Amino acid sequence: MLCLFSVGAYSSVLSFQEASDLIQDESRGAVILNPSPEAPDVVNNLSFVLKDKVLTPEKLFSPESIQSLFLLDTSKFTLLENAANFLDAKESYFRKLKYSFSEKRFLQDQTVLSDWGGLNHPPMHELPTGPLDWLTPTAVDAQSGARETPEFHQRIDQLSNSELTSGNSFDPFLDKEVLPRIVSLVKNSKTTLWASALLFSCDESTKPLVDALIERAKAGVDVRVMVDRTLQLMQKNNCKKEFAGQGIKLILVPGMILKGSALHVKLWMRDLEEGIFLGANL
Repeated sequence: MLCLFSVGAYSSVLSFQEASDLIQDESRGAVILNPSPEAPDVVNNLSFVLKDKVLTPEKLFSPESIQSLFLLDTSKFTLLENAANFLDAKESYFRKLKYSFSEKRFLQDQTVLSDWGGLNHPPMHELPTGPLDWLTPTAVDAQSGARETPEFHQRIDQLSNSELTSGNSFDPFLDKEVLPRIVSLVKNSKTTLWASALLFSCDESTKPLVDALIERAKAGVDVRVMVDRTLQLMQKNNCKKEFAGQGIKLILVPGMILKGSALHVKLWMRDLEEGIFLGANL
């Protein structure tokens, strides 16, 4: 009998033990088992479909419970990449990979979990306390106040190949500060508040921001929020319903499905004076 199959479509099913052995072996010990996962009982029900170096759980579990099954030994990973710090190690690792423009992802050369979201290790939800010199020198600079120096701003301009900081006050911040920072920006707006985002959901987590947008619109500020139409439809138009009759201009951009590419710019700007560039969806 002659059997034909597509290599790209080939898949197999692995037990948690088999998947764990594969991950730890191919990461050369940089990814290890977490002795205290968020949901230990999940392991008893886990099996994975392996396809193109990506392991996807056969049953549906929360991403956090799957992510917490493993830990990254940052020191080991940095050493394996022969790098000075963690950021350099990550750059070194990904520079060696091929990028698929059709799939819009790096093609990993080691087996990873789908819940890692394209990373070669579980997401790091918390940074350890203390010095951050293992992470990147820039992190230390930001903590020590070096970000206020002309040298730091000039370095930003070099990296961005622009004059981004010329004549401006430039203030980087960590991810968890994003919502309070945006709310503050909105509340300080006097004439205009313009924003764009791929994903902006009006729910309990964004309620402080939604309330601030509505308050500013009612105060006469020109509030415009531009989002991807497809993502808003997937959220059952919850922002369209929330903003209805509140004076907020919700602009739905034909993106993911109709245009084949998403509106990915994430920018909040008030009064044409102050803006926030970020990578966070809300």
